[in-house]
Amino acid sequence: MGTTTTDSLGSVLKVAVIAGLLAGAAVAGFHALLIEPVLDRAIALEVHLSQARGEGAHEPVIDRPTQRWGMVLGFLLYGAIWGLLLGVAFYLTRAWQPSTWGRQRWQGAAAGWHPASTYCMPPRSM
Repeated sequence: MGTTTTDSLGSVLKVAVIAGLLAGAAVAGFHALLIEPVLDRAIALEVHLSQARGEGAHEPVIDRPTQRWGMVLGFLLYGAIWGLLLGVAFYLTRAWQPSTWGRQRWQGAAAGWHPASTYCMPPRSM
């Protein structure tokens, strides 16, 4: 199944935007699981230090749950926009793509899963 010129712009964009949304969801999940606890500890430390110095408590302009949802929404939007841009670029340059390569190989190469990308050079001997 090679890359054909009969793929419609709508089908290419649909796949690209879905891939972008999945990438945005993966990044949002990474940040929610690994980065947010660090931020929460840093905020708690900052509050503790400001109380130790005798400063009054500062109310945030936007509360943390709203910030978390904004982060998720922002990463989803960011992924969808990049998917849209890359989908348009793919659609406009498909005439330049080699016809001997299948669609799976192009998608794998774009994602960094091409077999050539797994080759590791042996360490140099001293």
